[in-house]
Amino acid sequence: MDSIKIPKTQLFVLVNEQIVPYRICNEQIIIQTDIMDIKKVNLLFYDLENDKFNRCIINKYIITKNKIVIDMKLAQKVIDRIIKQLELPEKNLKEKNNSIGKLLIKYPVNNDLIFETDIKKIKNKINKDLKIEFQSFKYNDILKNIECAICYNSNKKIMDFLNDKHNNDDTFEREYIEKYVSRVYVGNAFCWHKNINIDTLYCIVEKCNKKNFKLSIITSVLPEHELASFYNVLFEIDNLNKNGSDIEIIVNDFGSIHLCKKFKNTKMVWGVMLNRRQKDPRYCYRWIQNNKKGLLRENDLNVNFQNIKDYLHNFNRIEYEHNVIGNVYSVNRCSLHFPFSQTNTSMYCPLYAAIKNKDSNRQVNVEKCKEYCNEYFYVLGQHLNLIGIGNGLCSFYTSNIINEIKNNPSIDRIIYTPL
Repeated sequence: MDSIKIPKTQLFVLVNEQIVPYRICNEQIIIQTDIMDIKKVNLLFYDLENDKFNRCIINKYIITKNKIVIDMKLAQKVIDRIIKQLELPEKNLKEKNNSIGKLLIKYPVNNDLIFETDIKKIKNKINKDLKIEFQSFKYNDILKNIECAICYNSNKKIMDFLNDKHNNDDTFEREYIEKYVSRVYVGNAFCWHKNINIDTLYCIVEKCNKKNFKLSIITSVLPEHELASFYNVLFEIDNLNKNGSDIEIIVNDFGSIHLCKKFKNTKMVWGVMLNRRQKDPRYCYRWIQNNKKGLLRENDLNVNFQNIKDYLHNFNRIEYEHNVIGNVYSVNRCSLHFPFSQTNTSMYCPLYAAIKNKDSNRQVNVEKCKEYCNEYFYVLGQHLNLIGIGNGLCSFYTSNIINEIKNNPSIDRIIYTPL
């Protein structure tokens, strides 16, 4: 049994409806927990064949200090079923004697070599598609009760906003701002180098006051040495809100939540990095995911885990990204970012490594970023609608935005991020 390797996304252990860590060892499932009053223990496993989670109630277990031990025999049917389903792709791989790529269904391999190298053409395509999407509906009626925002997610874009420099090539952005925008997002959820400082904060507040825009500040996952700077920004935002401002903080890691709780006047929003799940457009080609997107739309926000619910009561808004997989929206007020959704990101930056070290695999912690991402991008096959921006990979999806707003009444804000 020591050799059993089950993905953590395949089997969960719930104690009193809370997810707890576990390991499988010596014919036992060993659960680490400090829960004192244990009322029930369940196994929650993903049934790949039927595309759903199933629950197995465990009635017999041994409780020791900070541990619960379950005899493997009580869960043997569950374990056997998971292993059998996980062996399917491995079996196919051995039979075909080929790469894992052969497990993809109808994947157009040759299209990987067809990509656009001119970033302006990619921008123009996105803008053209967005104009068609918004003009194909009577969107004035649909958007009249929706708060519209624009996101400036780089230092260059923020400075252009402060200096009234507009992208004349982006006709959709210009029309969107003129007709609809009442809120501005600044900052970046994925790169801490793009967090704003106190001086920039006051410049942005002054600009928003002049233009009568509301303001939301996006924060990233923070390294240890950035905590003091972030604390100072929170202190200033708390003072501004105390004196009549209404600035939101979009938090993207749990440490930021605890810091924000130290200030009475901070308004927290649950950011997209805390609303993570699989959104990669390549998933539709996977052997088991073909035509099965239901569970890809779910994550810990909408499967009623108690430990996540305990966090959410501090928030009245959750941020989502428009993507090809789709979303399952919560009962909270929801924001929808478009047209980009992040498929993966890292604290290190492959783009910086590729330019500085001539090798994207030679990634190091970047202390002084030169913001190469303002000029350079990674491009992938055109059929995927994927683009590498800085330390992450983004997909862009310009269809069904209006339909998604129309069909989900919990969405009361949309945020456009220009490339």
